[in-house]
Amino acid sequence: MPFGRKILVITVLVVVALWAGCSDKTSDYQLTDLYQITQLLTRDAVATSIYPQIWLDVTNRALQTAPAALGAESITPQDYWVEIVSHKRTIPSATDSCLADDLNQDNPCAEIQVDASRRAHVRNATIMDSLVCRYHIIDAVTKSVTIKDVTYFENLPAMMVKFSSDDAAYRGWSLYAIGGQWQRSTKNAASPVLDSVVLEWADQRLVSRPKVKSAYLPAQQIPRISRSEPVTIDVYANPADDALVPEDIYVHYEINGVMEHFAMEDLGDGHFSYSDMAESSAGEAGACSQIVIEAFHPAALRDANVNTFGNFIWAISYRITE
Repeated sequence: MPFGRKILVITVLVVVALWAGCSDKTSDYQLTDLYQITQLLTRDAVATSIYPQIWLDVTNRALQTAPAALGAESITPQDYWVEIVSHKRTIPSATDSCLADDLNQDNPCAEIQVDASRRAHVRNATIMDSLVCRYHIIDAVTKSVTIKDVTYFENLPAMMVKFSSDDAAYRGWSLYAIGGQWQRSTKNAASPVLDSVVLEWADQRLVSRPKVKSAYLPAQQIPRISRSEPVTIDVYANPADDALVPEDIYVHYEINGVMEHFAMEDLGDGHFSYSDMAESSAGEAGACSQIVIEAFHPAALRDANVNTFGNFIWAISYRITE
């Protein structure tokens, strides 16, 4: 065989070998626990309904507004809407179950007793969100709009367990428990502090405490709210610092698949209430939706300075039932 042809054949064989090696590596990665957990949290219908990428009302109300007047120092907020400028989500995972938490204390490096009848290997994943929002604040007097850009960097914990074998979906991994779902932003204004959020529906009552942001709730214990069920929401802000007690708290929830928001009634002393909600998400039974509380620092929606903003967002996932 001529020397040139030998070189060509060898080159082709090397390229094929390298391609095969890369293919094997890709295939091997797809079999890793990290890859399968990431796939579950970004593609599984129930998991993505528990951890939606956007919690807020993003309905564009631009046609109802005009640019803000120059030199204005204050805003009388009539309403606002949120524009999503950019969003990025990544999901790192612990290499084993050695990260202790409230459901995994005694022997975190081995299979643990996750409930009364089952033991399983555990991994703790973290959904890391980078979210840039543009708040459009509508003035009640002038109908003008003030724009404030806000960035959120937040971590949403997810406890994963392996109940099934490697040949099951996601190599046997499932979402066992969810951590606190929250985000906040501060620019020359602090974040309000919420002591508790109380939901009441039918004969059920749920008290969540936003101060405890990392406590896990088993997925089987997520509140279950039936379609058209009325829900009453009470929020209690910490009144210790008068300067931080919110003047504006809104609740976001889905109506026919679209997130909308409504002002909560200020009852004084940091107590806000909303009693006009009914489960109306139009989601499938078994999937989840959110009730989202957004509490603003007193200056966030009322100071015309675009660099003054502070808020705290607390989301409660619930399962939709017939």
